[in-house]
Formats: sequence, structure tokens, C-alpha cells
Amino acid sequence: MTSTFNRYAAQLTNVNDLTRSGVIDGVAKVNELCRQIGNINGQLGGVTADNGDSGALLDTRDRLIDQRMIEPMIVVLPDGQQGYWTNQANGGPQWADFITEDVVPYVDTHFRTDARRERRAIGGLSMGAHGAMQIAYRRPELFSIAGAHSPTIRPFEDSPEFFGDQAHFRLYDPLTLVRTSNNAKRVLTWIDLGNEDKFRATTAEMRQALLAREAPLEFHVFQGEHEGWYWMGYLPEYLRFYSRALYSKTFTPDGAPDLEDDTILLTASAQPGR
Repeated sequence: MTSTFNRYAAQLTNVNDLTRSGVIDGVAKVNELCRQIGNINGQLGGVTADNGDSGALLDTRDRLIDQRMIEPMIVVLPDGQQGYWTNQANGGPQWADFITEDVVPYVDTHFRTDARRERRAIGGLSMGAHGAMQIAYRRPELFSIAGAHSPTIRPFEDSPEFFGDQAHFRLYDPLTLVRTSNNAKRVLTWIDLGNEDKFRATTAEMRQALLAREAPLEFHVFQGEHEGWYWMGYLPEYLRFYSRALYSKTFTPDGAPDLEDDTILLTASAQPGR
């Protein structure tokens, strides 16, 4: 994946306001949503978001920035082709490494980022939420914030074949990573799901694992199912969370943004689209 990404990267270096998909050999795409580059002094925190509607996210982000409801941020949208953002077994695509070894260094090199881990988040929808958590928990030196929106968390026996055998599965299973390592304590995790989401049981397991680990967590149950309408409706809430976390002035002893003193948490009664 590295050489494929770098062959395309040269085409991006002269782009000051890239807001549309870049196709990398027809295999992967990265949207650099950087409207602020060139007219904002200083460096910006950023979000790497997996499996989303780039147009809706871009429009919502720009509207909230214009309304001064969130701080400016760089958003990068890769496409992992339904691969759970895992390094697949048996020689399959190494999607987790693509994010950490290719996308993050490229963005930090070519755009005016604040490259500290405290100013970098990763988030995703459904299987992208699975990827966001496992990447953050495996590489907390890169990410201090993980947003998991309706995470698709499956037991080994119900996982796609590219997760490989049980040993390989455990390397990339968010539940296993929380239960066997303290890395999640270095990451502020947001989890939300609809009250009719089909993955409620495994998401509840993840919540309990994070609480048992005493990892920083915001957990929300909103109205909805595991579907696009749910995620689209709550984009403003997601972006407000990332903005607060990226610009947090206080941190836990383990290095995760601490929002308890400077934010009012959302409640389960929050309505979409506000």
C-alpha cells in the first residue's frame, strides 16, 4: 500500500484547497478536506474518519465552523473497502498500516497540522468504528481520541474470513485489546449507537470492558437503528465532540483529553441534526 499511496501523493502537493476524492489506482481514496488551509494562521488538529459520506460530513463541518459551533479542523477520509481497517490475514490488504504508516505521515508532511497525538483523532461508522478503536488502542502514540459510531463488534466465530485464525483475530479485536492492555487508558473513547442497533449486545460488552479498565469514555444511546439515516442525523454531535476533544486544555494522567471540567455531555434524549 505504501508505494501505491506515494505514487498518488505527488499529485496532491500543489493542491491548496482539495475537497474532492482522490482515487489511488482505483483501489483506495483519501479526501483531504482542508478548506481552512491557507487562511487560518497556525496549525490545526485533525480527524481521520473511516467509512463516511464525505459530502455530508464536509458540508456539516463547514456549516458548524461558519456558525462558530466548532473549531477549525482538518478531516481526512480514507476508503477501506469494507475491510474493517484491519491488517488482513493470509496476505490480504494491510488497512491498519495504511492509516498509520501512509496516511498520517503524508498528511502531517503536506498540510499544516498540529502533529501531536493530543491533537489527532480517529473515528468511524459501523466497521469503521471497529477500525477506529483497534487502531487507536494499538497505536496510542498516534491517536489520543477515538470515535466509535455504531461499532460493528463481532465475536471470532461471526467474523469475516480475513480476520484469520483466533490468534490473528485477537490482534485486531477491540474487546481483546481493551481487556489485555492498558493502551485504552491513553485514549478518550466516544461510543454511540441507536436504541435499536443490532450490535447492542457486543457494544455493551465494550462499554463494560472500558469501564473495568478505567479508560476515559463517553457513551451515548440515541434514537435509531444501525443505518445511514442515524449517522447523518448525529453528525453535528460527532463533530462537536471531536472539536472539544481536539482543543481540550486538560488531560488525564495517562494522556487522554479530559473533558469533564469543560463540557456538558450529551444525553440520550438529544435529537438528531441540532
